[in-house]
Amino acid sequence: MTAGQASGTVFPVGTTTVTYQVVDASGNTTSCSFDVTVNDNELPVISCPPNITQNNDPGVCGRTISYAVPVGTDNCPSPITTLIAGQASGTLFPIGTTTVTYEVVDASGNTAQCSFDVTINDNENPTISCPANITVNSDPGVCGATVTYTAPVGADNCPGSVTAMTAGQASGTIFPIGTTTVTYQVTDASGNTAQCSFDVTVNDNEAPTISCPADINVNNDLGSCGAIVFTIPVGADNCPGSATAMTAGQASGTLFPIGTTTVTYQVTDASGNTASCSFNVTVTDNEAPTIACPANITVNTDPGLCGATVTYTTPVGADNCPGAITSMTAGQASGTVFPVGTTTVTYQVVDASGNTTSCSFDVTVNDNELPVISCPPNITQNNDPGVCGRTISYAVPVGTDNCPSPITTLIAGQASGTLFPIGTTTVTYEVVDASGNTAQCSFDVTINDNENPTISCPANITVNSDPGVCGATVTYTAPVGADNCPGSVTAMTAGQASGTIFPIGTTTVTYQVTDASGNTAQCSFDVTVNDNEAPTISCPADINVNNDLGSCGAIVTYTIPVGADNCPGSATAMTAGQASGTLFPIGTTTVTYQVTDASGNTASCSFNVTVTDNEAPTIACPANITVNTDPGLCGATVTYTTPVGADNCPGAITSMTAGQASGTVFPVGTTTVTYQVVDASGNTTSCSFDVTVNDNELPVISCPPNITQNNDPGVCGRTISYAVPVGTDNCPSPITTLIAGQASGTLFPIGTTTVTYEVVDASGNTAQCSFDVTINDNENPTILSG
Repeated sequence: MTAGQASGTVFPVGTTTVTYQVVDASGNTTSCSFDVTVNDNELPVISCPPNITQNNDPGVCGRTISYAVPVGTDNCPSPITTLIAGQASGTLFPIGTTTVTYEVVDASGNTAQCSFDVTINDNENPTISCPANITVNSDPGVCGATVTYTAPVGADNCPGSVTAMTAGQASGTIFPIGTTTVTYQVTDASGNTAQCSFDVTVNDNEAPTISCPADINVNNDLGSCGAIVFTIPVGADNCPGSATAMTAGQASGTLFPIGTTTVTYQVTDASGNTASCSFNVTVTDNEAPTIACPANITVNTDPGLCGATVTYTTPVGADNCPGAITSMTAGQASGTVFPVGTTTVTYQVVDASGNTTSCSFDVTVNDNELPVISCPPNITQNNDPGVCGRTISYAVPVGTDNCPSPITTLIAGQASGTLFPIGTTTVTYEVVDASGNTAQCSFDVTINDNENPTISCPANITVNSDPGVCGATVTYTAPVGADNCPGSVTAMTAGQASGTIFPIGTTTVTYQVTDASGNTAQCSFDVTVNDNEAPTISCPADINVNNDLGSCGAIVTYTIPVGADNCPGSATAMTAGQASGTLFPIGTTTVTYQVTDASGNTASCSFNVTVTDNEAPTIACPANITVNTDPGLCGATVTYTTPVGADNCPGAITSMTAGQASGTVFPVGTTTVTYQVVDASGNTTSCSFDVTVNDNELPVISCPPNITQNNDPGVCGRTISYAVPVGTDNCPSPITTLIAGQASGTLFPIGTTTVTYEVVDASGNTAQCSFDVTINDNENPTILSG
């Protein structure tokens, strides 16, 4: 045998040529050969490790996994084990499940595979940090405060985390009074979440306001020991919920007692801030008490007495308030002896406020027994020549009485033998008895005078009115007439006396002198009083009110000022502004009143009515909107009804303060759109809604065509390079990953390897493509002759 193996030995896999040669003795040779072919159809064996499940490495979006690399075995030496899918041991495995496949190929091309899964769970929560707690005071005049903060953004070991506010309010919005907890949550691509919170506390330290009326001075109600007074101040605040309560004094509409009562009201807002004001209510008792005396009493003297015992009911006063005291101030008490004649009895009642009332009645005791007296007849004479009178003598009468010691007295006229003046002199004698009863007799002595008197008046007088008086006190020297006889009388017959108040205008003053005989003479002069004193008027204090709800103004009622003047007849009229009880516009309106007196003098006053618009405008946003992306776009054109604010006053302006306008392309995700309306007075109101654009458009990926190649010489496979497919998407930055097969530029084993690429967009939509790489082993084996 010159080649091959002996019979009964183990032939190797493949074809072995066995050659036998025979050599004869002469050296001649002959050979023969046959082939022994051994086919290896026994598959190699390979075993993979069990499935691996691990959490990600801290801070890494995956985990480095080392595993026991499987090595195939075969009945023949040198089988080749190759990683045909997944990742090599010691590499970073991504989050998710990666299937790792190994294949063993023996020298005959027999193959066996095993696979195991490497699952990397992302259990690492994302992180997020919120700003510190915020404490602010409310904005002036607002029941809250606009608070701005830096919105926190979460971080994660893997891309794709989303941060959203889950509670509270967005930065730059008006936070209400109190504490609002703002919470942000970050969610990573694996659904792990983390939250942080901070508190925004808005303190209401703005005190409410309250204004009390001016002090009130009233008289008591008729018949009552006090007066019912109506007025209730109401406080105001930047926040609703303020309460006004009386803390001292008496409630409006109750009976206030005589004297001064201090009334205090306090307003407390919802945050406990307070303000108070006070005013005095003074009730003056000017109602006089009442008292009634008995009727006058007339009696005759008691028999044998020079008087009479008189009894009457003692009067007692009454008053609207308790404490009135009644006392006798003149006369005699009931049951005493009243003398002959009239005694006036007076009683007075004084109430607790010092008001007084008196009543009187007369007690008359009559002595009805008269004395007797007789006079001479009347006497008529002319005056003595050159004398203003005449000396007259007559018989003096003497009275008699039933009572002793009557006294006769000349009570009128002149004594006998004296000079009687011009005119008639009545001479009267009276006799009075011991009880005061009288009797009289008279006679006339007439002296005639026919000579007229003389008189001269001052010049005309012109003055201005006295301050505050509808006239002027005018003093002049009153003219006095002269006569040849004493006893002339000068009297004013027209006009006014010196030292009295003369009215506005011209008053003619006339004096007449009349002598004792009735002869007269007159003179006159004019007193002119000019009114150059302007009237006076006082307006109420400036008025500050808020607008009426829903109205661009406020109905304002004020006390209409009425002018006063030193003279009656002044007229008051409004010359600017608006009448009380009308709708005043927002802003300041100056109201002016003018008073004109009867002489044309004028005066005016003004006050301001300021109406503040503190009524916030209103605005309503549409409901939240959710749409899919437009084809081929990383967003969607969203159209909505643009909200327009409304207000009680014209001029409100609505503007978008966050988000995007209707009809624009909104990005994928949630965009908060905020609109704000600002009225002409600067009051603001906002509303918001969310526009959510979902990306459900799959990415696109295209793989190269299938590849078929022969193995590299001497290598059980071939290094294959191919154009690595890159996915595209309607949104930027899709991620393309090799999920099966081998990377370009690596050694592909004999056989067919399916290469699969997957593209994942930012919204988690996926697409795949695959192609086959087939490596044919067309390289013959070699055999070395033994």
